[in-house]
Amino acid sequence: MESTIVMIPGSYNLKIGFAIDNLPKVIPHCIARRSVDTMDIQNDSKSTYKPAKLGSMRKHFSRFSTLSKNYKRYNESNCTEIVDERIAEPPQSDTIFGEEAISLSPKSDRYDVYFPIRYGYIDRNRSRTAALFDLEEIWEHTFNNILEIKPEDHELYSVVLVIPDMFSVRDLNDMTAILFDKFNFSAIYIHKSSICSSFGSRLTSACVVDLGYHTSSISCVHEGILIPGTSFHMNFGGYHLNRLLLFLLKEQKHHYFSFMDCNLDNALHEKYISNVKEICCHLKQRNTTMNCSIRRIERGVTPQIYYFNLTEARCFVPISLFYPKELLEPVDKSGMVDAELNPHDIYDRSYFERYKALIETVEEPDQLTANEKKKRDKLAKEQELYWNEHGLKVLLENVTINGRSIRLIMPDESFDHRESVSIADAIVESVSQISSRFVRLEMFSNIILTGGSSQFYGLKNMIEDKVFEKMPREIEKIDIKTNPETQISDSIYLTWKGAALMSTHLDDSFWIHKEEWAEYGIVALRENLPFIYDNPNNIKNYKK
Repeated sequence: MESTIVMIPGSYNLKIGFAIDNLPKVIPHCIARRSVDTMDIQNDSKSTYKPAKLGSMRKHFSRFSTLSKNYKRYNESNCTEIVDERIAEPPQSDTIFGEEAISLSPKSDRYDVYFPIRYGYIDRNRSRTAALFDLEEIWEHTFNNILEIKPEDHELYSVVLVIPDMFSVRDLNDMTAILFDKFNFSAIYIHKSSICSSFGSRLTSACVVDLGYHTSSISCVHEGILIPGTSFHMNFGGYHLNRLLLFLLKEQKHHYFSFMDCNLDNALHEKYISNVKEICCHLKQRNTTMNCSIRRIERGVTPQIYYFNLTEARCFVPISLFYPKELLEPVDKSGMVDAELNPHDIYDRSYFERYKALIETVEEPDQLTANEKKKRDKLAKEQELYWNEHGLKVLLENVTINGRSIRLIMPDESFDHRESVSIADAIVESVSQISSRFVRLEMFSNIILTGGSSQFYGLKNMIEDKVFEKMPREIEKIDIKTNPETQISDSIYLTWKGAALMSTHLDDSFWIHKEEWAEYGIVALRENLPFIYDNPNNIKNYKK
């Protein structure tokens, strides 16, 4: 175990550590590169977002608007306080990682921050080459500087890689290639997050509810196996809760919010809002008003503290998990600008969309012989058939079909389209896919709540109430486990700890060794995985 590394590469955080550690190191999964363009970036996403049905939800939950008497009112004269705080010197490096990258000032530091993984996939808004290069850079910094492993000693270590339930086969291949070919690790074991969460809870069968940064997922695990057809994934998570909270703060009428230039497109500003969400938001019925503050310490801005009252937003943010269409989806989706797109990156999706260069026609070179053209066309048809059979229309580079060079084909929307539904509805629907009544009873009695967005006070009780209202009459008991009786101090580390414990019980046949990868490549990956490599039936996109 001393030579085993356990890592969970997420959309926002990278959880990584040695299997013998009690808890992992949590590092922002991002990289900041010095911008080569001095032009100010204008992004209108902060002004276009508005919850679809906020007015009707306010009427439905009118009790949240009840104000507490024991709070201090803030206005323009008493809402800010200048503080005497030493500000760190500007960074000198052209490349910055982790927490330091998140803490860069959007006012004075000319850096572009990139997250290589979004919504559980390697970022599809940028060129795949650029996203994979960022991933390599982040992991190299983590192995060398955070875990303090010398590059020449990598071959002495093995890696447990935890992937999402809705993993992409292509992403899995590339991550495996990076760990073997780039970092030269001796062996890799790969498993799904829901299985690891169940193992970390000391349960062989459970319904795992994972509320992450970009996505929320529900999966049923029975005897250590993910039940096909029970995995449901919704495209909302912690980022969307932060966006709702910021909108409510700026929109509230009776309480002054002075930090009006706060913008979630800036990683540092999102960190401020995320801290407010984690500390202040809850599902208590009483005392819906609270005095809050944001301590703004960044280069280019006078250090100060913003004081404000948090009223109905305290309850609306966590309750939006049960009403995502009403509160998390915008009124007009067409006007939304992706916060991750960078107008200075000529390889991102916006560049191709703006110039309509998804498919570019190129003249046939005269140097090709008839046989070379025949081989090229045959290869192109084989590749097109392969991706179509797997339900993927992805990047095809340097392939010519009928005299047209295809430089970029966007992924099929149906592959990543997931309806936004209530967490409670998704739990009931997931368990209802199981034919055995005994197994359904076991699932409802063992619901595991994990992920960074699962820490709200009162969320466990509300899920129990909502699920109990919708569940079949034959079910008499429901039990949600938010903090199992283990050495885990917080359920957000549950998946990582389960993977670390699993690594101690693995037979050598489950590991993919470097020699096997060098000789057989993807075949070794396919044969050694403890789950089906390319079966899309274990993933179900929720549609009413």
